Amino acid sequence: MPPSPSPRILCIGEIVWDCFDKEKRLGGSPLNFAYICSQMGAKPTLISSVGTDSDGAEAIREIESHGLSSAHVQRHQVLPTSKAQIAHDTQGSPIFSLDPENAWDDLRLFPEDELLTQNADAIFFGSLCQRSNASKTTIRQLITKAPPQTLKLFDVNIRKPHFSSETLLSSLEMANALKLSDEELGELSEILNLKGEVRDQLKQIRGNYGLKLIILTCGRQGSLILHENEIVRMPAENIDVVDTTGAGDSFAATFCTYLLRGPPSSTRQNKQLVSQPLSARRLEQQCSFPSIFFHPSPKPYEQSQALPLVRNLRPRRLPFRL
Repeated sequence: MPPSPSPRILCIGEIVWDCFDKEKRLGGSPLNFAYICSQMGAKPTLISSVGTDSDGAEAIREIESHGLSSAHVQRHQVLPTSKAQIAHDTQGSPIFSLDPENAWDDLRLFPEDELLTQNADAIFFGSLCQRSNASKTTIRQLITKAPPQTLKLFDVNIRKPHFSSETLLSSLEMANALKLSDEELGELSEILNLKGEVRDQLKQIRGNYGLKLIILTCGRQGSLILHENEIVRMPAENIDVVDTTGAGDSFAATFCTYLLRGPPSSTRQNKQLVSQPLSARRLEQQCSFPSIFFHPSPKPYEQSQALPLVRNLRPRRLPFRL
């Protein structure tokens, strides 16, 4: 896939208000992914749905205030805007409790959305929004209309009981790239009966489904990137973790935009991109809609500081080519 200066990225799925003890924050993996892509100079389009309630109106205002279009965010006349109650385990990882039915459970297919799919350089979709048959059907219809060269990144978003083995397997069949966490790999390895060490399991997934790319996030252990026949470990920096909500989405969005755009125009700019400092002060402000406190509007690619987690990248091994 040749580099594109402003890749067109379609992000399909849920918009969720993450509700904590004393506040709520706008989130959802597709929204997180779209925002970070916009900060990296890409042109994301978000396909989702909110209700006609006050939470939906507030979500639209929040999205638009941070430079994203809501033109393809549907307004459902019956179902409410999604909310999730968030707690954290002893490791600081978020625990989600979702409403049983909300607006993005009934995504509709429109002709203009199909046109977006046909012109997209990449599509990001996940398992969570496919918990309902209606949205699952819409997502699959959109992805099947994408050209073969389009990067189709499947986000394994296991939220019990909001997933099924059938959804995971059929999504892997549609995808040519995969993003998951080490915990999700454990779940997937049982479903797929994977054997061996982590690297062996990634190679089995790649071989079974013909994937171009696998992004495995491993928390404090960094990440593993499998591209074609090469596996690269990207170590994480030592930081004081306050809130990891949206971190995996942010990392994947930055990495994929980097791949689609090609390398920065100089070694100095490359180092600037992958070595942004991350202060505890910034991390303490981390929210579900990641990094909105950094830039009120998108910055040029080489100057972007939208995602300090991109420091994990090592320019000596990048970029890969799709």
